[in-house]
Amino acid sequence: MKIKTLGACCAACNATFENVKKAAAEIDNQIEVVQESNVLEILKYGVMQIPAVVIDEVVVSVGRDLNFEEAKKIINRAKNKEQGTKTNFYYLQ
Repeated sequence: MKIKTLGACCAACNATFENVKKAAAEIDNQIEVVQESNVLEILKYGVMQIPAVVIDEVVVSVGRDLNFEEAKKIINRAKNKEQGTKTNFYYLQ
């Protein structure tokens, strides 16, 4: 699993990245987490607000400063989907 946090220009983007990184490490130390700051790369995802979170090339959160628990919830939903659990939706609600 690869997770990208989009945006690195504000405190919310950096906080989201740190929370996603901590949550991913707690769930599975094999999860790769990167922070994308290149505007041209961010635009490829079609997001109009940052921070945004992308899991395995699927945008799962936009314009929301995720706390640790929210990040953990999204990652677990994506992981369950990856393992074949019947869930079509893993955005934070």
